[in-house]
Amino acid sequence: ALLVASAHSPPMAAGSRRVQAGGCPTGPLLLFWAAVLTVLFCNRESGLAATAGVLQVQFSFGGESAAASGVERQTAAPSLQAYAATSAVDLPKPKMKAPAKPAAVVTAAPTSTTQALPEGAWPLSEDAEKARFLNSAPGFVHIPKTAGTAIVDGFNRGKLKVRQPHAGAGCRWHEPPGLHQRGAFVVLRGVLSRLVSEFCWVRQQEAFKTYKAEFGATEVWPYTCDMFNDWLLAALLMVRRDPYFPDCHMVPQWCYASRVDYWVPHGHKLEGNLRKLHPNLAKMSLPIENSESMGQAKGPCVRFNITAHCINSTNMELVKEYFADDFAYVEPFLHRSKSEGQEIQYFAPGSFWQLSPVVFTNFACHLQKSKTLTSDSPCAGAKAPGSSRPTCVSSMVECARLASQDEVCSSIITYHGTKDGGPGGKFPGWCTCLRLAEDYGMAKCGNGEGVTTPGASVASFQRDMASAPSRCPPRRQ
Repeated sequence: ALLVASAHSPPMAAGSRRVQAGGCPTGPLLLFWAAVLTVLFCNRESGLAATAGVLQVQFSFGGESAAASGVERQTAAPSLQAYAATSAVDLPKPKMKAPAKPAAVVTAAPTSTTQALPEGAWPLSEDAEKARFLNSAPGFVHIPKTAGTAIVDGFNRGKLKVRQPHAGAGCRWHEPPGLHQRGAFVVLRGVLSRLVSEFCWVRQQEAFKTYKAEFGATEVWPYTCDMFNDWLLAALLMVRRDPYFPDCHMVPQWCYASRVDYWVPHGHKLEGNLRKLHPNLAKMSLPIENSESMGQAKGPCVRFNITAHCINSTNMELVKEYFADDFAYVEPFLHRSKSEGQEIQYFAPGSFWQLSPVVFTNFACHLQKSKTLTSDSPCAGAKAPGSSRPTCVSSMVECARLASQDEVCSSIITYHGTKDGGPGGKFPGWCTCLRLAEDYGMAKCGNGEGVTTPGASVASFQRDMASAPSRCPPRRQ
């Protein structure tokens, strides 16, 4: 049958190509024995040819076909092999492991757990956290390209009382929090939709020149899927050199979402969802910011149909690898919220509190912005300055427990001692929490706005999901 098909295959149109595994002939029907030898030869060689074809699909950017149109496209972007030949950056693995099982999404209903808690953990009461959240100003953590600019503008125009990030070095408003942000929320968006939005924004920024100069990203008019794919490959290579470039816009959403208490889905009901989230946001009004569809003049991405369908198979594998945490945790939440009409506000997943790793040693948050916590069963130690009660708390875990039960405490604590060794320093066991009104984690105490104090350690308590394996970039000192 193969021989007959080869003999009677229709002639190819001018300019078209046919890929032949192993270079097998497709000419007229050969003599019987010659044909048998040809088939045997093709069978032996096709395995090698097929393998080479797979490698080309996985590592080469050129010649991928658009998922949306099915039209074969060529691109001028450098292949991964060419880039690796002149760079110390390792090639990503062509195959990725299946993402971890998504964390369970917990709705606003009261939660309870009967399972044994890990050592050093204690129960998390969503009812208590909800009450604390509603009785204090909500915190907002800005994830780039998730309507954050419009949200902050809405806060400012409406003069709404919200805890917002403080501008600073690094990524200014977009720095991922290194410590848990109690009573804070984020807006989450689909991974691919966020990448399209990033491309539509960055094409007019100075950073795009870096992508062109360093990685061969192209710029043409009208914009094409090729141009989008060129940029996407350049961006995914750039984050291996600098994971915060540009201005934290390529940092996975999980690096922010795992540090807050509330997740809100991005979408056309965002304004209504924010109004329902907290009384302070009841009059929230969202202006349109950085939108491709503002007014009657549509932006180039809308006009030229630059969408997630443009992403070729090579880039899609790299996207799945780099944003594995977002696909494992964020996408299931968004799918569920969409299926339920985006009407319900969600708690971030998590069932218990646990202590984070120590982030600073021989350092303490500003005392005037902190509250001293005392235990019902204090240990032996000198009283802290200005305290009428004994201030020695037996362990850092107990210090964190006390903070989690206090109405004014954020999740950030200073403990005079060590996580494993107990009380220490000049005032052993002195336990303080950064007040919630002063909280924006890394921007306040965690960014170094404190005092050098021998024997003191800064840490936080966090939801158990925050300790899940992740690909977040290392915290900047």
